[in-house]
Amino acid sequence: MREIETVEDFDKLCQSTASVDKILVVDFYAVWCRPCSRASPLYEKLSYRYHYTDVYFIKVNVDACAELTHRELISSLPTFKLYKDGSCIRTFTGGNVDALEKAIDEAYLDESVKELLANSSSPTFQKAKAKLLSVANVAAAKVAVGKSFEINLSDPVFEKYFLVTPGCMQFLFSMGFQELTESLILPSISSLRQINKLIRQLRGPPPPRISPKENTLLSKLEDYRHDVALYANPAYQVLARKAVPLDNLLKEAADLSRTSPKNVGPYSLLRALLRWFKEDFFTWTQNQVCDNCGSVMVAKSGHPTEAEFAEGSAHFVEIYTCPTSSSHPQKRFPRFNNPAKLLQTKEGRCGEWAACFCFILASLRKANGDGKKADADDDAAKGPPWFPGVRLVLDISDHVFCEVWLTDLEDLAHERAASSKEGRWVHVDPCEGLVDVPLVYEQGWKKNLSYMFAFTVPPPTEDALLRYEGVDVADVVWKYSTDFKAVCRRRQSVSENCLARYLAQVHDEAAQAIPDYENAPFGLSTTVQELAVMMVPPRPSLESLQGRKSGSESWRRSRLEFGIAPLPWEGSGFVINPTPAELSQSCIYIRYSCSLDAYARPYHKEAPATTNDDSEVSSQRSNEGPKYLKEVYKQGWTSMALRWRNIARKVEKDWKMVYLARKAGCQSYEDGVIEWLIDLSDTEYSVKAVTLFATMAIFEERSKVTLDVTTDISKSRSLSVGSAPFSACADFAGAKQVRLTARLWNELENTDPSVWQKSQIFRQKETDHDTWPLEFKVSLQKDEKRDKK
Repeated sequence: MREIETVEDFDKLCQSTASVDKILVVDFYAVWCRPCSRASPLYEKLSYRYHYTDVYFIKVNVDACAELTHRELISSLPTFKLYKDGSCIRTFTGGNVDALEKAIDEAYLDESVKELLANSSSPTFQKAKAKLLSVANVAAAKVAVGKSFEINLSDPVFEKYFLVTPGCMQFLFSMGFQELTESLILPSISSLRQINKLIRQLRGPPPPRISPKENTLLSKLEDYRHDVALYANPAYQVLARKAVPLDNLLKEAADLSRTSPKNVGPYSLLRALLRWFKEDFFTWTQNQVCDNCGSVMVAKSGHPTEAEFAEGSAHFVEIYTCPTSSSHPQKRFPRFNNPAKLLQTKEGRCGEWAACFCFILASLRKANGDGKKADADDDAAKGPPWFPGVRLVLDISDHVFCEVWLTDLEDLAHERAASSKEGRWVHVDPCEGLVDVPLVYEQGWKKNLSYMFAFTVPPPTEDALLRYEGVDVADVVWKYSTDFKAVCRRRQSVSENCLARYLAQVHDEAAQAIPDYENAPFGLSTTVQELAVMMVPPRPSLESLQGRKSGSESWRRSRLEFGIAPLPWEGSGFVINPTPAELSQSCIYIRYSCSLDAYARPYHKEAPATTNDDSEVSSQRSNEGPKYLKEVYKQGWTSMALRWRNIARKVEKDWKMVYLARKAGCQSYEDGVIEWLIDLSDTEYSVKAVTLFATMAIFEERSKVTLDVTTDISKSRSLSVGSAPFSACADFAGAKQVRLTARLWNELENTDPSVWQKSQIFRQKETDHDTWPLEFKVSLQKDEKRDKK
């Protein structure tokens, strides 16, 4: 429950509750007051009877907020006050919680609900109540999507229940129904808030609270709530901001997104943070090795020392002993949960990685308009958060990762980016360096998922209790699985009804603890949006099929998280080195004809394309007339390729077409790749410009094909279906190596047996011997000579 500490906070809350027609209930108390202590649990229990959007409960310590206590004329303790529309309407002294409850109902309940409840002994009341709730729920669903709702007065429900039970018709009119000649109509512009408020009032108080201590799983969730609450400690967040080289990462993000540091968005910064955290900051803890003999040590679980628990919130410790000799020193690996401690140790496995990265994301602040750095100690220098929503996600089957609320989703090349223009929770795994690949655990690691819970980091506050209460919990496994039935079969740790009630009460608790809970990424609208997404199983992408990368190979194999291995590479490693003729003409020109299945290299001799070196051509070319082969340099698509996997040349006898595609019968997740390499390393020449033309074809949206040009100077460009060819592109100037990579793949899973041929390169007619579907020209320039010093 939120505790108010200043007059300003109280006035702001009073105004905000008045603006949305909430009742504000305040308990003025003192720590030393015994009647206050007796009334406190009753007051807290009373708060559970009402929904946080209707009645808001707070506490005020009179010793900590003397100015407000004096202004509100508090003369005895405890004192309860009710505020409506910004003004105090009732005051109770002496801790009379029963009188307080009656006053809340009087101020809170609609007159129609009061009339209905006053006639609860009527024989038609229970059925009339059920019918009213049914009508109200349908009406709310219609208004929520901008539609009106009409009910006919001739409906038997009116004669049997609504017209004979006092309060029913008034309830409908309070919802916003308007009377027509033969019906009642609820306009589409009716207040959804008012409708839901009436539904809650008629439905009555929620069931008793769930005690997490009664279930092992719920107890574990409570432990995680306490751990995540530490991420909102303002003093800890200062330490996190000092540990992050934010200026350097903003520059890195700016370079990657081709913008200035001041225009960098959260997604670009997230990618830079992910790289820095994984490569420069945190390290993975492998199995321990004995310092005396080099043996791999054996781990067992142990208890933390007082220091390990007090300083690092370690719940348990891995104790390693040498299997060859008990006299060899043991090693300890405390599993710290305190984020400030993790900033010091900078090591761990997925739990520590996710906790520390999540904590850092929640701590980062933007610079203020006055130019002050957002990572300064001074509270006034703290700007708005870079990431307004951060979650720690616990997979009960032994993994931990993060989710981040992002709104600049145009940078995410994924179909889910279009699912919300205003933002959504995005999967982030710091151990694996992954962003927005939620199905990797089920599809790639082959985990049997059951429960996944997301813990929302609350806004920073000095109040430890408020931090804990502000940690919301969401059941998010449905975003990470395509097999809902299998997930349901595995969920045996707690009844679904009990879990739903627990999550609802945690959500209400967090809503009262966070002042701006109605705003994204918090609030009901965000929750509804996420629930809607989880109603339909997601579709896997090719990226979801990768196995785990973090940890040693033996450790990953022991956990059966190795994923699907890619198909092996083939090829002799052929490298295209320039000939003297090509150097003298400053050009390497490679062409490929799929109809001939042959390469041309026009500049490899001084008199290009006029003679044919018979020693370079396979005997298979004799099947064609000489006029088609006068330019052939090498026969066969593999002859000049550096390497390839899952690629074959396909001839369609019925359609008289020929092309390169993936091998027939391959799985949809198995990509096809072919690479060519031009190497100028042993010459005095480098790249001046690159020209690339290639024919590509796809026959469904899920199939993809690209040709990528990369160099040894970290420059790259891509061609895809429909994009313009490169023409004398100077982006690669100065490079000594140029690699051309063609990749064919499926973006999503596809069960079509012919999926292998839905993406193609170099497609042409079988009889078209005069055109070249691949033309790859690299213009050369002499290296600048530098004077020797």
